[in-house]
Amino acid sequence: GGLDGMPGMRAAVSLALVVASTAVGSLHRSTGIARQGGPSMRLPLASPRRTLRLKGGSAPVAAPVPVVPVDPLKEPLDLGVGNPDVVLNNIAKFDNWDHRECCVENAADWTKHMEEFLASPPGDIPKKIHQIWIGPRQPPIVWVDTWRKKYRAEYPGWDYKLWGETEVAELQMRNQDLYDEEKMYQCKADILRLEILWREGGVYIDADMVWLHKSLQDVLDLCADTGFFCGFEPDTKDKPYSVIGNSFLAATPKHPLVDMLIKYIRAIYPHKRPYHGVEWVTGPLAYTKCISHTKMPWTIPPQIWFYPKFHYVPNPDAINLADFPDSYAFQFGYTCSGLEGWVANSIKRCTLDSYWLDKCPQLKDLDWPLGKLASLPKEGE
Repeated sequence: GGLDGMPGMRAAVSLALVVASTAVGSLHRSTGIARQGGPSMRLPLASPRRTLRLKGGSAPVAAPVPVVPVDPLKEPLDLGVGNPDVVLNNIAKFDNWDHRECCVENAADWTKHMEEFLASPPGDIPKKIHQIWIGPRQPPIVWVDTWRKKYRAEYPGWDYKLWGETEVAELQMRNQDLYDEEKMYQCKADILRLEILWREGGVYIDADMVWLHKSLQDVLDLCADTGFFCGFEPDTKDKPYSVIGNSFLAATPKHPLVDMLIKYIRAIYPHKRPYHGVEWVTGPLAYTKCISHTKMPWTIPPQIWFYPKFHYVPNPDAINLADFPDSYAFQFGYTCSGLEGWVANSIKRCTLDSYWLDKCPQLKDLDWPLGKLASLPKEGE
């Protein structure tokens, strides 16, 4: 599998080491595209979509070193000293979908660094699940509790932490200034998940993903040789190449690729965030440009494991989770958009229309609140 560049240019991406082969597809440790049935087709990287171009041009730009206040009561913050800097080129010089735009100028330095890092086993990923819910909205606790309660009841060796405003206030972040400046909670959560994985390691899971009754030990075993795990989102016709999803991530503490992503986001944020959506700056497209287009080594699961469907489901009632026996999780795509409206409409429909009464899964769960979302859990719950 691979990727084609703009006319006259080609960025070859090869499928590398086969980590494992399962009934649901081949797994690769590579920047190639892993698919259920094997390698993907070549797709053009160029896109007819046009975006606003900013000043930037071809002059390389390095990520500025963050200025972090020293708090003697907190653990010193590791800034990734010893890892390469991230130097970017062509900031907003090309269309957003062009692989040359915001490319990592010193990718060779990172390739060499990763080879040295992987010369010895990267260590174990902690058995700890991290989820985030910040901002004024109430969380979808029924979905969150599939991990917080049900998963831990089935696998008691795992820890769990739901990061709310209180927990975040106690966390020292390398990109604290970006987090404080950002107004969108979706973008804040993007920044935060990398900071958490950098400091603590473990498994990060979006709050709109539900557990489908499989052990995440399979994930830890699979990425034992790279220490970093993330998959590709489902392809859609408007995407000229496959995009990394950041809804499910796993990493060892202080992993170089997490450091690389933190630095990459810091470098592009002031140039792109005022003009572009979250996905281009802190979300999936940033991950894709940073580690996929630079051919960094990481563990890629079969897409069906965590992204069996496109991650926005207008009507969650229409999903039968039993249809995904090979999946570990299912994402509804409601972390930051429209959940309250769906709950209100669904409850009204289910309670007023007898036809729907036995077809509403949230009414069959005694923990699901009628007409409003659940409150955050109390300490110890």
